[in-house]
Amino acid sequence: MPRTAFTPTGDGQATVVTPDRVFHGLNTDRLETAWLVWLEHPNPVRLAGVLRYEHGYIGDSIRYALAADALHRAGITI
Repeated sequence: MPRTAFTPTGDGQATVVTPDRVFHGLNTDRLETAWLVWLEHPNPVRLAGVLRYEHGYIGDSIRYALAADALHRAGITI
């Protein structure tokens, strides 16, 4: 089973690989914000709502919430 990994691509984007899925093309600034907001809202569903309604992540809030949650659970700091 693959482990969780964070790989910046050098163009302001990153890939997050988890045992269940792969998130390609994540904006690193938005992912960092999601990672930080997770500290206050560690539930991925709640985090997705906060990202959508308070930070304007329209259409992709769940991708960032799940990626941030996976990074935290794996102990990966960005």
